[in-house]
Amino acid sequence: MQVTEATLASMKPDPQILDHRRTSADFAAARPCIALLPLGATEQHGAHLPCGTDTFQVSYLADEIARAYPEPVWRLPTIPITVSHMHRGSPGTVWLTNATLTALVKDMVLSLRHEGITRVVVLNGHGGNFVVRPIIQDLNRDYDDLRVILLEASTGERVFEEPPGSIHAGESETSRMLHVAPDLVRMDLAVDTDVPYTQSYLLYAPIARLEPSGVWGHATAATAEKGRRYHELYVPAAVASIQRTFAALDALPGGPTHGTAGPEPR
Repeated sequence: MQVTEATLASMKPDPQILDHRRTSADFAAARPCIALLPLGATEQHGAHLPCGTDTFQVSYLADEIARAYPEPVWRLPTIPITVSHMHRGSPGTVWLTNATLTALVKDMVLSLRHEGITRVVVLNGHGGNFVVRPIIQDLNRDYDDLRVILLEASTGERVFEEPPGSIHAGESETSRMLHVAPDLVRMDLAVDTDVPYTQSYLLYAPIARLEPSGVWGHATAATAEKGRRYHELYVPAAVASIQRTFAALDALPGGPTHGTAGPEPR
């Protein structure tokens, strides 16, 4: 079987990104003090978007943030399967339980801590990962030397016109995919929906029962230019948010302390 050019390109290390394509010697030389953990998902996104939409989008953002950050960042592999049981009953969907994702994230963060990396940024690309906040809270509570943050950044500009209740496969996600991976988007199958439920209903019923199309928004309003503009604004805002949050945590009374397990943080 011949290896395609696309496969070879995906294997080639990016000199601006410190990720799993690099060697252990590269990591030893770079000595990253921060790790970036992207969380994607594999779930239905209507008839017009791929099931890997959340994974593709968060992977793109993670790469761009790692390139733009002024210090070496361990850009961890994107977790492609997370908590998607709110999409059960829709073909192409696969999920972890809250307990499994909790164990996975905690194990990864603690393994990084063992190697001396105690600052971790979680980049959540899937809105259904409600459990991420308590995971981060628990890690920071239980390990005084850890600084685990959830990346929350604002573009500072309204790029999309969709109503606030649009949460899935609508204008925003479709526009971003048109910019990131246009060949995977089927705009001829895009639809608009106005779902008469709030996001909280996903606690009670899968989206297949709430809106059979799987779309929760106005997908036909999407454009590649909107997606490009969003990413152009979001990446520098994300870098600034990471720096600002770590600086604020370091300035808290008492300062950072060191735990008893693992080496001292760098």
